[in-house]
Amino acid sequence: MKLHNRIIKGEFWTDTEIQCDMDAMNRLLYLGLIQIADDSGCINDDVRAFKMMLFPGDDISYTTLEGYRDRLIELGKLLPYEVEGKGCLYIKNFHKHQSLSQPGPPMVSLPKYLRWVSDPKKYKSGHYEISVSNTWLKVGESLANDSDSLAIDTESIYIPFSSNGLGSG
Repeated sequence: MKLHNRIIKGEFWTDTEIQCDMDAMNRLLYLGLIQIADDSGCINDDVRAFKMMLFPGDDISYTTLEGYRDRLIELGKLLPYEVEGKGCLYIKNFHKHQSLSQPGPPMVSLPKYLRWVSDPKKYKSGHYEISVSNTWLKVGESLANDSDSLAIDTESIYIPFSSNGLGSG
């Protein structure tokens, strides 16, 4: 895990679900997780690493961080999944809010509804695709569907997307 420079949209600060359903430390953890996620929007579910990377000088316990992480899962902001017995988290709507012109390959194992497609012409270059309604869509491309919410192909998990495309703001 490493910290990435990410842009946080202004609407984060006025999103009533975030402001009303999370306290300030929970919001800070959420912002930090966006920064440590790789370009796939995935992170290893490791509260010790969260503590070391995001709160190294703060008096915050692992138990408290677990509670904040669990709250983000409960609110549907993080989608937990497991690959080969290792817990991971996908940040819902990561690609809607983070427009990456040259995403890197995944550093964290991907969930079954997300995949990396390498560009054979460029070393370590490619794009992510997400499975929506049994179709793989390139993250960042426009959708023909005008629906505000599309079902990704996983157990009853929904990721809302804007009608003008995945990955768009």
